[in-house]
Amino acid sequence: NNYLTTAISKKDETSFAQDYILNLVCETYNITLSNLLNSKSNQSITKARRVAFCILHYTLGLSTRYIAINIFKFKYHSAVGDAIKRYREVNVKVKTDKEFKDDIDDITKKVLIKINSENKSV
Repeated sequence: NNYLTTAISKKDETSFAQDYILNLVCETYNITLSNLLNSKSNQSITKARRVAFCILHYTLGLSTRYIAINIFKFKYHSAVGDAIKRYREVNVKVKTDKEFKDDIDDITKKVLIKINSENKSV
């Protein structure tokens, strides 16, 4: 399921992809990047953050620890692991679970389209 791991090999390309993913999540949820990365949050920011965790993990193959510590500056990576576990165990019959999964899938498609178009233009 690591769609982009093969498409992205260089560190600068991974950094570009990380930034693109974070900005796309912010755009989708109409929040600022500083709000997404800031440790204080409300329900909508928490939802956006969980979506970002999953997309970074599944598309770039980043570890929960790397996402938590290096991107979000958290002391612990349990929140990232919890979000990924929630995505893996999603129940599409539950409205909030379905929305969570749909948001991740929709943003992931946009990321893949962007990365694929970047690779073709090189």
